[in-house]
Amino acid sequence: MSKRDEHTKKVKENILNAADELLKTKGIEAVTVNNICKMAKVSVGSFYHHFSSKENVLSHYLIDAFEKRRESFETINDEDIIRSLLQSYRLYNSFLLEKGYDFIVNYYVPSNRAIFSYNSRNVSKEDVPIVSINEKLIEEALRKGYLRSDITAQELNSDLSVIEKGSILDWCVSEGSYDLLDHTNHLLKNYLMNYVTTKYKRKFLSGETK
Repeated sequence: MSKRDEHTKKVKENILNAADELLKTKGIEAVTVNNICKMAKVSVGSFYHHFSSKENVLSHYLIDAFEKRRESFETINDEDIIRSLLQSYRLYNSFLLEKGYDFIVNYYVPSNRAIFSYNSRNVSKEDVPIVSINEKLIEEALRKGYLRSDITAQELNSDLSVIEKGSILDWCVSEGSYDLLDHTNHLLKNYLMNYVTTKYKRKFLSGETK
């Protein structure tokens, strides 16, 4: 890696670390471009050279979740769509738990426009790898006839994203008093069961009904 590349990497890391620290210690309202620059000791011009906005910095954490577990995400190719989706969300939620309660409780708030939504103009699904991965998994399951055809991949993926965020918000309100991984797994599985077909049940659930 060249000295220029090393410098670029260091500046980006400093910006992300500064945003992370502000988020944990002062809350999302303190995560402004000026505050990030002051803490990271970089110029505003340097900030905008690497990131387009504070939302771009905040959405990077979603990308980071994928990058740190790229190999694990890329091995999710189980034909069982429910098992695959649950594995995907478990990987992501494990990443959040590693970031810690203070990060999660300050990140998952209504004022954070970086949290992905299909109706958001700030973050597209292409910017959030886990969303794109899950949509591809759903599309393949629909093609194979394992999911009902009266819902699109985008609609189902959007519903799952809302359940995921709702579960995280409830966990934050309860001050992390229960197992986030198991609870989210339970909610997502129950919802997905409403959309699996007879073909899916015969192939993947036949052993459970005997």
